[in-house]
Amino acid sequence: MIDPLTSLSFAVQSSPGVYALLLGSGVSQSAQIPTGWGVTMDLVRKLAAAEDAGEGADPEAWYRETFGGEPDYSKLLDTLAKTPAERQRTLRGYFEPSPEEDEEGKKQPTPAHRAVARLVKGGFVRVILTTNFDRLIERALEDEGIQPAVVSTPDAVEGMEPLVHQHCLVVKIHGDYLDARIKNTAEELDDYDARTEQLLERVLDEFGLIVCGWSGEWDTALCRAIESSPARRYTFYWTTFGKLTEFASRLIRHRAGVVVPIEGADQFFSALADRVEAIAEAGHEHPMTVRAAEAAAKRYVARTDDRIRLHDLIHEATEQAVAKLERRYATTEPQANQTEAAKALVEGTLSDLSIYLACGMPVTRWGDVATDHLIVRSLERLGEKAVDRAGYRGNDAMKVIPAVQALYVLGLAATAEDNVRTLVRLLADPKVTTSRFGAVGPLLREIRYDDPSGHFQQAQAPDEYRVPMSEWLFRHCRPLLQKAIPADRRYERVFDRFEAVQAVVEVDLRYGSESSPDADSSGRNYFPRPGRFLWKLGSFRSDEVDPFELLLEDRSYMAALASAGVCGGDETRLELTVRRVRKAVQDRFDRSL
Repeated sequence: MIDPLTSLSFAVQSSPGVYALLLGSGVSQSAQIPTGWGVTMDLVRKLAAAEDAGEGADPEAWYRETFGGEPDYSKLLDTLAKTPAERQRTLRGYFEPSPEEDEEGKKQPTPAHRAVARLVKGGFVRVILTTNFDRLIERALEDEGIQPAVVSTPDAVEGMEPLVHQHCLVVKIHGDYLDARIKNTAEELDDYDARTEQLLERVLDEFGLIVCGWSGEWDTALCRAIESSPARRYTFYWTTFGKLTEFASRLIRHRAGVVVPIEGADQFFSALADRVEAIAEAGHEHPMTVRAAEAAAKRYVARTDDRIRLHDLIHEATEQAVAKLERRYATTEPQANQTEAAKALVEGTLSDLSIYLACGMPVTRWGDVATDHLIVRSLERLGEKAVDRAGYRGNDAMKVIPAVQALYVLGLAATAEDNVRTLVRLLADPKVTTSRFGAVGPLLREIRYDDPSGHFQQAQAPDEYRVPMSEWLFRHCRPLLQKAIPADRRYERVFDRFEAVQAVVEVDLRYGSESSPDADSSGRNYFPRPGRFLWKLGSFRSDEVDPFELLLEDRSYMAALASAGVCGGDETRLELTVRRVRKAVQDRFDRSL
């Protein structure tokens, strides 16, 4: 089933200007501008203080006991401020920041307002209906260089340009907090001026509607306008955080609407704007395709103020990949040891990871310390299924593949850009639970990808390959790195360096400062996980170069590895470890002849 946000993103991008927004107080909540209920409770507190309700009293309980009913926004406001002018002055402080609030960044446009402004600037949204009195949406639009036409009174409706000529129209249905004619009470919200009603009828008839942050509980006239609109030209979208109210459910049923679950207005509009822009940038492709994901990741990596968006993008791509992988391994025949079944499982796994890798590669190529953390956490999520303490049998033996594929592709991308810090973080930092008792260890040390059950050899590699998994990865990672590494020969060099560094980091993780990394504690010979370097060290081809010797000769790269924390930052120990790993590899090759 397609995610409703995905469908909405595609609809907005493919039909610029067709969808209008209906914004309620929930959109301004993160700016610490209170909702109607927030204003109500503050007024109750002030009334309780004025009536000397007693120190420590619960204002809501006091009101209920004193007045014999629940606090009511419209009744309370009507009681405290009899005239529209008095109500306007009473409410002004809730919407304008004090000098202290302004200094603290409160009551400023939220990420939701700024994302809406981006949609307007891109031509995707032209009409915004809002029940809010604040001016945050206008300020966000002005910051994007957009001067909206603002309609907040029936007189302004009469003098506005036709809808077809509007570049950006903001209709403040209940008025502006600086205008004494704002609508607050139940009586005021039950009836609109005929001119306002006509404008709403046109918008509701000619545009699709995206509702966010609006409950509709008080706005009876607006509810009637939506219910009475006969048009069904475009889809009616209602965003919700939590359970729908009975009123909302009724309205959605009446309009045959689509419910879009959200975590909040900021998250929703930021994600919507990001996806719409990514689709447009990727040539009108469906959102969260490989190209769209890559385009979004590149944009977010380039700007430090887009870190939250990057986090959400990586998180969504990771969870999407995990869900696909779980379905694939759950539905594949257990003990899939037939060649074709294993082959399909392996190749399908890479397909399931495609969007995740498209997001991750720009991060590992050009990211910083903060973005390294995002990729490390995502690898840990993929690695959760890779360590099976019950043994490696049947499909369980194959569950290591996603983590290995992801580690290779992202590690190769970092290696291609000489991003040593990120490469070391990818190899050394991801941790996984290694036992039923909750012990935690490095992912690289725990995952086995020496093809313990023979699946990889059956699935992909000819018999003559000494390292079937490494050979398969070498071939199948190539298309994903084509843009990053156009030349085939350089790709081979990058692959060799990645596997050499991986072997060194693994030995360092396993043995640390022990003096003999080529033997484990029980005296058995230890050999780092097999890579293509196994046969390269003994190759008779004149153009083959020992990747460990190349690493030792590159003094600046060795210094960068030490600076990134390999071998505790000790360059002397690092050089000794590289030489010992090389000797273990050479001995292994000699024994295999």
